[in-house]
Amino acid sequence: GEGEEAAEAPVPTEAEARERAERFGRSVQFKEPVVVRYRGTRFLKEFRQMLNNTGGTWVYFVPEEKPSNDPKKPNLPEVGSLSKHFVGKAWVDLRSLIRPGARATEALCDLRTAALGAEVMTEEPTLQASRAFVRLALELRGAPVAEPEPPIEDLRALAPPRKPLGKFPASSEASLKYREAVEASFAAICRDAGSGNAGAAGTARGGGQ
Repeated sequence: GEGEEAAEAPVPTEAEARERAERFGRSVQFKEPVVVRYRGTRFLKEFRQMLNNTGGTWVYFVPEEKPSNDPKKPNLPEVGSLSKHFVGKAWVDLRSLIRPGARATEALCDLRTAALGAEVMTEEPTLQASRAFVRLALELRGAPVAEPEPPIEDLRALAPPRKPLGKFPASSEASLKYREAVEASFAAICRDAGSGNAGAAGTARGGGQ
């Protein structure tokens, strides 16, 4: 009715504003959606140092003026200045890759103006004033921080295999066997002596008593 104040539209959150901008706003995309680069052990060493010291890195975006294909229709004079004005950078937080076994991450980062002072056009808005942002994804072939090895349940598995040691019989059993061997030897002597000389055999038998 007349005199009633119009209800104010709710202010969208940052996530809602970015979602709407991605769906309906202007955007710049890479020519190739996935860029693959091969790096060696030196890169991995520096990457780990970066994770330990800063936990992230700056990513720079440098637009370049594309020459006109038609000599009769050259680019506008301000195109070169605009490409320098909109040089930007974004801080990418990579601390999630510190988790053991992690090798992929995604980030939504604010774009900031990285143009030099003389290249900034005062009549044009800056990247941060335009609430510009960039969505990035990074995937490594191997995890920078390897997963820990599972604990060893049986510590005896660490010892190298060895042949079992020889076991000696109990002393009582050895003594019994020794006595049996002595008796068998004495009986054999007695048999040999009895077959050759009876007196000697009697002496031997008497000596054994």
